[in-house]
Amino acid sequence: MRYLVTGATGFVGRRLLSHIAARGDEAVVVVRDRRRLPPGVPVTRVVETDLTDPRALPEAIGAADCVLHLAAVTRASHPADYLAVNAGVTRALCAAAAALPRTPRVVYCSSLAAAGPATAGRPRAEGDRPAPVSWYGRSKLGGERALLAAADRVPGVIVRPAFVYGPGAGLGFLPGLIAPPADPAVLLAWAPVPRRLSVVHVDDVCAALLAAAKHGRPVRPGRPGEGVYQVTDGEEHPVEDVRAALARLLGRRRLWLHGLPRPLGVAATRAAEALARVRHRSPAMTRDRLADLRCPDWTCSIDNAVRDLGYAPAVTLAAGMPATVAAHRSRSRSYEQAGGGIPL
Repeated sequence: MRYLVTGATGFVGRRLLSHIAARGDEAVVVVRDRRRLPPGVPVTRVVETDLTDPRALPEAIGAADCVLHLAAVTRASHPADYLAVNAGVTRALCAAAAALPRTPRVVYCSSLAAAGPATAGRPRAEGDRPAPVSWYGRSKLGGERALLAAADRVPGVIVRPAFVYGPGAGLGFLPGLIAPPADPAVLLAWAPVPRRLSVVHVDDVCAALLAAAKHGRPVRPGRPGEGVYQVTDGEEHPVEDVRAALARLLGRRRLWLHGLPRPLGVAATRAAEALARVRHRSPAMTRDRLADLRCPDWTCSIDNAVRDLGYAPAVTLAAGMPATVAAHRSRSRSYEQAGGGIPL
């Protein structure tokens, strides 16, 4: 197959390109700056353009059999910044695909944040009414609705990963974690840590995206949950168990995750947003994202993916955590040796 991949410079995107190459398929990538692609990245062609320019999309899609749409804004200070890319670019991408003589399938990498947290102690099902609690989640839901609006013209499939981890992602599979030194005694979180969590290894996300490209049912208006595939490692993890596993891997007898009280969390995110504006960068955390972090349970079912895609998560948390932590510690040491102090 010939894929067009957006968001190829991101954590999942880089890994996805390796999976595509290993299958003998072709990948064309759309990037704003080709220098952000890792050396030796296995791609057929690089299209250097801005996805917010609708004139560039038809040429970029070209003869692709499938568009794997991963590009997204994950941190922003204003709702409009999330919506412009996560919803707006997805609408433009669908319109460009529909205008081509041969319409490709579009697989949209959404997020569990679009569905919202678990409620009443029950994991969120694919067909549940979405209830996002942050502007990030609402913008990702906007992207899902763009696929639904174009369903009569474009075969669209939605993949919703839970919290994604793996080498290169740091310790971010624990939501809102402030990255510690290489050998921390205490981990600090922006908000109280959820009680239960669904996570998924990056390799399982890539497998689900490629399975959705070939076997996923297209979304259909009036059919809630059809064509929507949530992916996790198949478990619901008590965060206490994750704490204990981290402590063992980091060689600590005891490891505590302390959540910042709400006033301190709000003050810290205000400071992060102000610093980001001065540096012309995305903020490390925003007040909006604190809404996600304060939800007690982020768990979901994977019934649709198992049934339609033959999805079978291959990496357990116990198997995937050691390499994730080792990569984080290596990065932290390199950063400190370069004079960067503690990476935040």
